[in-house]
Amino acid sequence: MHKKPQESNSHPPSFAETRTSHMVMPGDTNPHGGLFGGALVGWMDLSAVLCSQKHASGQVVTARIDAIDFVAPARPGQHVTITAVPTFAGNTSVEVMVTAEAQYPESGSSRVICSAIFTMVRVTPDGHTLPVPKVEPETEEQKLLYEEGKQRYESRRKSRS
Repeated sequence: MHKKPQESNSHPPSFAETRTSHMVMPGDTNPHGGLFGGALVGWMDLSAVLCSQKHASGQVVTARIDAIDFVAPARPGQHVTITAVPTFAGNTSVEVMVTAEAQYPESGSSRVICSAIFTMVRVTPDGHTLPVPKVEPETEEQKLLYEEGKQRYESRRKSRS
């Protein structure tokens, strides 16, 4: 368990990294027997909320989902582990990289089944936005994800102008 850093205006990604687990049940499947994409997106969104709430120390709402890629199905009985990691923060928003992996209980093997980038905005109970701490990348991979997130953030800002 990570302790909250003393400096509250930035956190490393590891501070808020979140993992949730689910078992695919028959009621979660589509007519083809695979996990229904909407159920998976809901699980991923919840993981993004938990991660960004920890990073922002407050309530958040989902503002955007980018680059969602479904790459393989999950079947009933399989375990799905969802990992959510903050990659970049703007003034009031946190970008969260979310990856879902399906585990095969019989073999112990796993594979990525979906990934997406969620943008979460910190809000007050009446919907006003609040500032969020910056993301302070530590590893080379985190620095690359941070720079990519910064480019997406700046591109969205320009398109709104």
